[in-house]
Amino acid sequence: MGVVQVRLPEELEAAIDRRIAEGRIASSAEFLVEAARRYAADLDLDDEIVTEAEAGIAEAEAGR
Repeated sequence: MGVVQVRLPEELEAAIDRRIAEGRIASSAEFLVEAARRYAADLDLDDEIVTEAEAGIAEAEAGR
């Protein structure tokens, strides 16, 4: 696994620290990995939606 260093705004760091204190996640690294996974999945879904929308528009424009 690669290593990335980031600077976080204080409010985001505090939000992560709260989740760790609540026991919802083990570490800031785990939190950020999960956040990146979810964001990547959201972007993939966005791409699928755009592709489907474009196909539907093309079908409509073709009169089908």
